[in-house]
Order: sequence, then structure tokens, then C-alpha cells
Amino acid sequence: KSVKQPQIPAIDEAEASKIIKGKTILVVDDDIRNIFVIASALENFEATILESLDGQEALEILEEEKIDLIMMDAVMPEMNGLEVIQTIRKNDKIKHLPIIAITGKAQKEDEIECLQAGANAYIVKPVNYDELLTKVCYWMKKGEK
Repeated sequence: KSVKQPQIPAIDEAEASKIIKGKTILVVDDDIRNIFVIASALENFEATILESLDGQEALEILEEEKIDLIMMDAVMPEMNGLEVIQTIRKNDKIKHLPIIAITGKAQKEDEIECLQAGANAYIVKPVNYDELLTKVCYWMKKGEK
């Protein structure tokens, strides 16, 4: 089945700040540099960033913390991000959380794979700041409804 991404209008930083401020975002990536880039961008808006270097640890954090949004690396050793997303979607307590998949592969098949696994959106590395902000805000607002 085809999975279409919604057209998301760009967001200005003042609006982004209202949406992101005080929220808790879990960033899962096996490369600490990627976590740093994303965390730095979102911490500017006073978000709390929780970091995880692997899928299993991410699932443990999700059991213990109240998370508003998840940024999930699609390709990781041991438990890859797609498996983690599928596990989250089967858990009644957390399956509603917005998940943005992050991947280094930009092929259409990768996007479809991420969305079919249960991600709400998809961002390619290196992460584009405006795209990150726009998608985080869009899905965070959707998650509040």
C-alpha cells in the first residue's frame, strides 16, 4: 500500500517555540553525533531531550518516562529502529506517540518501509534544521489532539 506524507507548511521559530517548549523528546540513534545535532536544535526551544543509543534502551525509557515525541534512527545494530517502531505500535500505553524516523538512506523504498513500520514521518540525514522543526511541530500538535 502507498503511504503518503502530508504536505506540512513551514513553521516560524516563535510558533515552534510555543509548541516545543516544555515537551520531552526521545532521540534514538546509534551515532552520538546525530543525537547531538537533533538535541542541539530542539534544546534551543526549551525541550527536554532524552537520549538513547539503542532500541532496547529506548523501549526501557518509554516505560519509565512521559514522552511527547520520538525521533528514531531507522538503521541501528542489534534492534533496528523499524523493529522498535513496530514494538511501540503494539504497546497500548505508548502506541499513540508520534514517531519521526531518521535514516541515512534517501530512497523512496526506505521512506515507505519506515512509514509502513508505523513511523508518522521520515527525515533523511544529514538532518535539515527547517524540516526537523516543521515535522516535530506538526506531529507534536497532532499528538495533542
